[in-house]
Amino acid sequence: MAAGGTGDTPFRRAWPFILLVGAPAVWALFYSASKVAAEAGIPSFVFSFWQSLGGGLLLLAICLGLRIPPGTGWRHLRAYAVIGALAVGFPLTLLNFVAPHLNAGLMTLVLSFAPALTYLFGVIARLERIYLFGVLGILLGFAGVSLVLVPETALPDPDMAGWFLLALGTPCFFALASIAAAILQPPAEPSPTSAGGTLLGSTVVMLVFVLATGRTPDLLPAWTVAPWALLAAAVLTAFFISVFLELVRLKGPVFFSQANYLITLYGFFWGWVIWGEAVSWWIWLAFALVVAGIILASFRRPLDKAVRG
Repeated sequence: MAAGGTGDTPFRRAWPFILLVGAPAVWALFYSASKVAAEAGIPSFVFSFWQSLGGGLLLLAICLGLRIPPGTGWRHLRAYAVIGALAVGFPLTLLNFVAPHLNAGLMTLVLSFAPALTYLFGVIARLERIYLFGVLGILLGFAGVSLVLVPETALPDPDMAGWFLLALGTPCFFALASIAAAILQPPAEPSPTSAGGTLLGSTVVMLVFVLATGRTPDLLPAWTVAPWALLAAAVLTAFFISVFLELVRLKGPVFFSQANYLITLYGFFWGWVIWGEAVSWWIWLAFALVVAGIILASFRRPLDKAVRG
């Protein structure tokens, strides 16, 4: 998915920002597909399993057709398993576990912690430097999302506090997935090829979980209801994981992590377009703050006492 041509052209410089702003708009459609599947009675874990398997098989077919199949060496298989588990398998399993105990607003707020955690882990892994505009950009993005979510996310029940803390494992997994992608992703492999291997790796992780819990029969009737929702989710997942790996390769894990803010806001937009849900001016103000944060974070001016990446 890299931009064509050679040399440092304006398009090549703008390409990562185009992907960062545009791809979340496409991925946010996933929530509509998920809603259709839920209304059709498909269990969330079954839906997650088939979106991962379907997306992986789709990318595998495309890559085989283009004669760029996923690698089968130890380095490739390790990357597929680790990134797949951290990006899809583990967080989806955890989300399915805690979601019944938290309201939707809290779950969305939890996911917005991913950029800050990615930045923290990136500094610890010496992949990123501490720089003023980077910190301010992350905080501005978080402020934008909080502007929309915080009024709706007060804990109605003190017993939710423990579940909320457990749910923080989900953005931790997403942050670790970004760091793992930066470290483990084979540099010579095209992003769609890595994405196909990653989704198949996450499928294996989820299948192991299913086998361990004895829920194998639950997966079989998945395609008997809402097949178009499952197919749409598989296509969207294949697309977004490819963009994820491409952006991490081009600009690093922290740059990509800001997509989490945009996904949240685009979700409101598609809810308005598809489901007729109201969108207040607060949403547009939040979107402006998030975009401003992305622009601000792009100015990498390290502090005097920077941590070298």
